[in-house]
Amino acid sequence: MTNDLQYIDEAGFKQFDSFQGRMEVHIQKDIACPDVGKVFDEWIEHVWKSFKVLQEGSGRGQANGCLREVPGKIQEKILSVGEPLVVVDADDSKSSELDSKAPSILYKVVSGPFPATDHIGLVTLIPKSSSSTVELRWESKFEPSMIGNLFCCGGAGMRIGIEKYLGGVADEFASRFG
Repeated sequence: MTNDLQYIDEAGFKQFDSFQGRMEVHIQKDIACPDVGKVFDEWIEHVWKSFKVLQEGSGRGQANGCLREVPGKIQEKILSVGEPLVVVDADDSKSSELDSKAPSILYKVVSGPFPATDHIGLVTLIPKSSSSTVELRWESKFEPSMIGNLFCCGGAGMRIGIEKYLGGVADEFASRFG
């Protein structure tokens, strides 16, 4: 995957980019909010933590290392976070959280009956100052398990299911902002 975007958590992006999952899902949604920090905080609180939190993480929103359980007893863990950078004015007041580097959240399925042998996801928030929006990119890579291959058309059924699910979550999230 070629990507000229700069990430706050460059190591997290490289970990995602180097993962060689056979199946990929890409969701893209514009969020009608110019404040990337607010979008980040809302995503952690209303998307990630909308499921049962088994262990809080650290940092902003207690996100880094946060472990959750989603339906089906599948556990997902945030592996690394590129928190939004706060830009400080000369008078030491916070003016904006816009920066040239994009915040991101890298997560992984760590246990449960998920029909994949490995699954990793990356959520990236890209400030778009020209349109006063934040672009949400939600990407997922996975390798179907033997069961996933057998019962999910070689993994294609899983890809379609994940794409529909993540797309629906992204649409619902975007609706929070109008």
